[in-house]
Amino acid sequence: MSRSIFFTSLALALLLQNVNAEMPAFKSIFKFFAYGYGSDGNSNSTRTKDISDMTLDELGISRGQSHYNFLSYITYNERLYCAADDYYILHLLPSNITEPARKPPIMVRCLQPERHENATRNDNTLLIMQNLKDIVALLKPIGNATKRHEPGSCVIVLFYTESSLGCSLVAPYANMLPILFPTLRFAAIDAFQFPSFNTEFGIVGLPTLLLFHQGRPVVKFYSDSFHAFVTRHTGIKHIEPMPKESEVTGPLPVQPVPQVDYVLILAWTFILLCLGNYFAKSRLCNQIVEMIKRNWRESEARMERN
Repeated sequence: MSRSIFFTSLALALLLQNVNAEMPAFKSIFKFFAYGYGSDGNSNSTRTKDISDMTLDELGISRGQSHYNFLSYITYNERLYCAADDYYILHLLPSNITEPARKPPIMVRCLQPERHENATRNDNTLLIMQNLKDIVALLKPIGNATKRHEPGSCVIVLFYTESSLGCSLVAPYANMLPILFPTLRFAAIDAFQFPSFNTEFGIVGLPTLLLFHQGRPVVKFYSDSFHAFVTRHTGIKHIEPMPKESEVTGPLPVQPVPQVDYVLILAWTFILLCLGNYFAKSRLCNQIVEMIKRNWRESEARMERN
């Protein structure tokens, strides 16, 4: 009996020791949720203040409310377009933030021959390159200039194709360039006729306007504001007044010309042959062949019975 009382008292002592050791942890948890002990360790402390009783310092400074639309989020409407990261919180940003400075354009200095007094606006025309010899002669450098800030030969080349609708839409602007800039040389290269230049100069889309300085490509452009591109990178302003599109005629067609692309036909033929070969080796093709053979044998058997 005395032995059982001794072990019971020992167990109670160990339990009380563990409770006293873990009491600070319980106090901190109760203090965090404001349901138990306060900062002074007393159990009769008050709970957390209500929001209506808090001061401005306790509430903090509010910067506004986000304009994010929850309905568009749950209906996946935001996935239809790409919005900027700060589109919904732009009004929360400080008003003294300014846009970063735009990088200066790549400028080149171009040699400009003097114009004669009797020169007309039709003297400078857009050259259509017919062979490699003409292209090499066109891009031949003049003088020993090796840097962009040194005066050198400037040539603006348009990569196009007559069968493209986009190229036909920008054709009036391209035909107008030699008239707007009579001291510069302009040329056009058919990208389908000379595909090697597409790889060499990184042409990935048509139409593309490429500026050459001393035979080296400098900058390329994909749009229809060709005269602004030339002025931005050469510093040469176009003549005034600008002629109207209907008044300008040039070598580039304003309507797409139908052409047969044999390379495209060959590519589709190769794709279809690969698909047919893959389908012939598939299980579905074998099942279809077996079904046709089985139906053929059944029909022959019925004809023999009759």
